Amino acid sequence: MRYWRIIFFLVGALVFLAVIRQIALADFTAFVRTLDWRYAVLAFVSYMGVNVARVERMTLLIQGKISRRDLFSFVFLQNFLNVFFSFSGDAAYVSLVHRTKGVPMSENVASFISAKALDLIVLAGIFFAAVFASASPLLGPFRLPAAVLFICVAGVGGFVMARPVAVARGVTSMARTFGIAHGRMTKRILAFISEAAQGFSLLDRRDVFARVCVWTLINWACTFLVGWFLLYGVHITLGAGDVLFAYTFPIAAALTPFYVFGGFGSYEVSFLSGLVLVGIDTLEASRVAVAIHMEELIFLVVCAAAGLGLQRGYLLRPWKKTN
Repeated sequence: MRYWRIIFFLVGALVFLAVIRQIALADFTAFVRTLDWRYAVLAFVSYMGVNVARVERMTLLIQGKISRRDLFSFVFLQNFLNVFFSFSGDAAYVSLVHRTKGVPMSENVASFISAKALDLIVLAGIFFAAVFASASPLLGPFRLPAAVLFICVAGVGGFVMARPVAVARGVTSMARTFGIAHGRMTKRILAFISEAAQGFSLLDRRDVFARVCVWTLINWACTFLVGWFLLYGVHITLGAGDVLFAYTFPIAAALTPFYVFGGFGSYEVSFLSGLVLVGIDTLEASRVAVAIHMEELIFLVVCAAAGLGLQRGYLLRPWKKTN
């Protein structure tokens, strides 16, 4: 696994260098000096809003069994690790919640999966809406794929949350059909899936599900406010549809295994592509992507340090075996 991460890092580094080569150092330095840091502050406040929404959502999903202080530190660390080692932050979050021994593993995994499923549904919906809301004539070819993507993600995600037990039974049935259900590791995986399916029962309560959906929408509203403020800070004025469309690209890139070691290269080329498609000059888009990426990394580092501070060294202690 470490080898593909190294390969992705090298590819990303080459892409990053290719983007950087388009920008003269003197021009980029002058560009950075023109940044309106007031918008960076507003972006950071919005980023904190993202984390508040995530913590409140997870508090609902695990029924308040972990303090908000702990959840904030876990979410901050999750965000940081996801950027530097793809998906490792998600694994760390589940592990940290498990270490508290306050949440059963089935409920822990179910809460995480349901949150991710809702995120993907909303993100696909935002991309679908942005394609039609944007004034750029270059986005015409994206309309049909965006519609198909939204229907597929909403259908699959909705079914998993609505019928988790049926999904677990389906996976077990497929394993038996292919003759792989009797292996030791396969049995453990199938038992784990079946146990996790039981943890979705909380979403059967309409009041809880509605509140979780509200916090999910707040999460994504704050996420795109971050992008909007950062773009305004570098003097890029776009319509709402164009901001939603362009900023979806680096968010989607972060969901892929290519996004490792800070996302250098992956972030720049994805954001650059989105900006060019909504009419921004390639050179200008390169400067903007690099500058905003640096600002976002600062946000992550500051919050990760705060997360460690909240625990007063708890996260830095040697890991203990947990059941």
